[in-house]
Amino acid sequence: VNAHKVIDLIYQMYLKAKIGYEHDIRVEEYPFAREAIREAVYNAIAHNCYMYGVPIQIKITDDTITISNSCILPEGWTVDTLMEPHESEPYNPDIAGVFYRAGFIETWGQGIQKICDECRDLGADIPSYELIGTTLRIRFHALESALIDQPKTLKRQNDVLDGVLDDVLADRIIKALKEAPQITQKELVLQAYTEGFDFGEDEIIKILKEKQRHRVLDAGCGCGIYALKIAKHGFDVDGFDVAESAAGIARKLMADNGFDGRFISADIKDTGLASESYDAVISRDVIDHMTKKDAHHAMQELLRLTKKDGLVIVTVDSLDEEYVKEPHIVDDEGNYCFTEGKWNGMVFHPYDENELHEIIVDSAEHYISTLGDGFMLVCRKYADNERV
Repeated sequence: VNAHKVIDLIYQMYLKAKIGYEHDIRVEEYPFAREAIREAVYNAIAHNCYMYGVPIQIKITDDTITISNSCILPEGWTVDTLMEPHESEPYNPDIAGVFYRAGFIETWGQGIQKICDECRDLGADIPSYELIGTTLRIRFHALESALIDQPKTLKRQNDVLDGVLDDVLADRIIKALKEAPQITQKELVLQAYTEGFDFGEDEIIKILKEKQRHRVLDAGCGCGIYALKIAKHGFDVDGFDVAESAAGIARKLMADNGFDGRFISADIKDTGLASESYDAVISRDVIDHMTKKDAHHAMQELLRLTKKDGLVIVTVDSLDEEYVKEPHIVDDEGNYCFTEGKWNGMVFHPYDENELHEIIVDSAEHYISTLGDGFMLVCRKYADNERV
């Protein structure tokens, strides 16, 4: 029973399946043949030389699984012998017998052939065997097409210390921990995210300067790194985020850099802030992480917070391969609703230019431009003397 649980543990805890759909039916594809791994583990248990006191070892990386056990091969046998048809001579016949009667092993002497056949059926290379001293090692190589690419960067500011970190950020965190082992999580986030961040002028800041909009609200500010960037260019900045922990980090970040500003936890669809308080409201890669209906309500709220003749500047991300690969369903509105994994419960809507026009409210004129792989939407709220 415990041997069977080892296989479940490997596939449930250490491997990720690539998710696809065939006629609306979810299909999971693992990069390693389950029955081949199962057979290899059972072989290792049945043939392990326990007198050496070395446990069976299983090493799992992104693209390999290596199973090692101590062994004493029959006289005259080599690795090449194992790869050819041969009579089974289990080192532990009692264990092999129990496995056979329990149904774990179907036919003695066919294990390696079964392993190779299962790998071929999956489309993967057959495993390699090597004998190093008294250690027999079998290494499985992943099916390349079933591997899941790991994201190189965090998708959003709100993903603070959650999910997969890129190598640069991970190195900064390790460095900070070595230099100050007692550092708090907030201090760690601030140091890791601000080091090397580009505080130079970008398209949004160019617009704010050109239109002379001085009092700015960052809607969905995350840990406040972009709010700090705006402040460094001479603007008065407030912000809010749905996560109180993120808003707290933003407050400390701004204060530590000598800037005033109010940073609170609030829902972008109903912030509770006073109407017409800001010359400009910006929101970077936030409204595309909600349904189209909610995005329309969010745009109404952001325009409510904006002074007449003020600006609302919104950016949205593109639908890249990372979004497609994560387990999801697509609803009737075209929203990607993630059903499990690191984005479980999140929503992403991939906007095109026409769809962006649909979420604009009547109280503003607007234009849309490309920004990287996504879009930037700039709205100007009508003044009193303008006809809506």
